Amino acid sequence: MECLCGAGTCRGSISGFSGLSREQQARLLSRASPYVQEKYRRELIVDHVGSNPSGQHLLVDYWDCETGLLTDKAALSSLITEAAHAAGASVLSTHAHEFERLGVQR
Repeated sequence: MECLCGAGTCRGSISGFSGLSREQQARLLSRASPYVQEKYRRELIVDHVGSNPSGQHLLVDYWDCETGLLTDKAALSSLITEAAHAAGASVLSTHAHEFERLGVQR
């Protein structure tokens, strides 16, 4: 939408947060709503992964271990994140999904 305020610093248009440059978004992020902050964070992750798709994925099968842990999504996520940090890995994002009667996929 065209802006007619006439201020010397006016960009000449009115738009939402997504219409700002990355630098402007970063500077104003603390004033944005929680929804906008989360959306910004997710877009940064997507941008980063899209520009550098290298990385490692790990699939783990657990045998003869405490079954209570394997069905506790919060505890398992915390444990795996702690292990990743201990290994020197950078955790960009996490997601866990609990399957009915099958445990947790992280």
